[in-house]
Amino acid sequence: MNASTISQGGVAGRAEPPEGEEEWQRRARAFSRDRLRLYGVRTAASLLFLFLFWYSGAASWLAGAVATPQLWLTVMLFLLVYQATVALLFLPFSYYGGFVLQHRYGLSTQRARGWLSDWVKGSLLGAVFFVLGMEGYYLLLAAFPNDWWWMLAIGLSLVALLLSYVAPVVLLPIFYRCSPLEDEELVGRIERLARRCGARVSRVCAINLSKRTTAANAALAGMGRTRQVLLGDTMLRQFSHDEVETVVAHELGHHVHGDIWKGLAVEVGGIWVGLAFLQLVVRPLFLRMGVGDISFLGNLPLLLLLGEVGGLLLMPAFNALSRRYEAEADRFAARMSGAPEAYASALYRLAKQNLAELWPPRWEELLLHTHPAIGRRMEAVRGVGRVD
Repeated sequence: MNASTISQGGVAGRAEPPEGEEEWQRRARAFSRDRLRLYGVRTAASLLFLFLFWYSGAASWLAGAVATPQLWLTVMLFLLVYQATVALLFLPFSYYGGFVLQHRYGLSTQRARGWLSDWVKGSLLGAVFFVLGMEGYYLLLAAFPNDWWWMLAIGLSLVALLLSYVAPVVLLPIFYRCSPLEDEELVGRIERLARRCGARVSRVCAINLSKRTTAANAALAGMGRTRQVLLGDTMLRQFSHDEVETVVAHELGHHVHGDIWKGLAVEVGGIWVGLAFLQLVVRPLFLRMGVGDISFLGNLPLLLLLGEVGGLLLMPAFNALSRRYEAEADRFAARMSGAPEAYASALYRLAKQNLAELWPPRWEELLLHTHPAIGRRMEAVRGVGRVD
């Protein structure tokens, strides 16, 4: 749940901002600009690295250096060296964005050792998924040169579905400590809200965010029997029960509207379209250009480069779809809670606590943001009526 906008004493408009808003909005703008610059530099560096790693022949040399009689071992060795190289090269970007900037703007409570531990765990987890996925890619390519793509698409689709169910109970505990929420009154209110919305919730938990950040957050994670409400302790300490309930209503709105399934469908559709495009378009194009087959390990950086460029080109469209879902969930939260002013207050608190801009530049919102501008969300929930 990203922050949206509204003051406790009513809706925070542009004309008469609450006292003190100008200062934290100045800091929010500076924080946003610093993150945007970092994103631009890191993206450019990633694209340049992939191109040079392929064009210089370094990837081809590495493929030859790790070659063994067993394809699976060759692929694993290549990927491990590649992943380790990328992780170390881009560690300064991760450290600056995840530690330096967060401390500069007062959002982090972590020490360097704790941040590094999280970085190592995240890098190892990402490496495991990357290696397993690419092993499937190269082994299927070798065994089934014409049919590999739909076989891999089926496998990756099943993995995506499985992760939607198990992530809250398997992956989340790697980074965060969760415990059942002890506030019985709030738990009861959330459970009654979930029943009104027709959504099943297995449990309501407090998640220990304060160990890492001062920012507040909440989520509804998992699907079916693993679906649980996760409330950051940073939120529970500063938000009223009414405010917390409206934030949860927003998350429930995503489930009621089927946004989780829609997102999963988009992800699975992207897998199928991407792999089919790779087989039917990129593969013959590579061969005609004399680049070599897509099964050659030395061409992996080029494939990743094409994937990254494609992701950047498609990002505005995916973000527009996400903003639509978020706006619908906002209206749902205001209606189902019957407390649009409490929701407005919660959104404003989130904006201030997370140091978010109320009105970012329009171009930035359209290209990069998965949520509508906080001020826009503020205006949308104004005057929404209750649904019993």
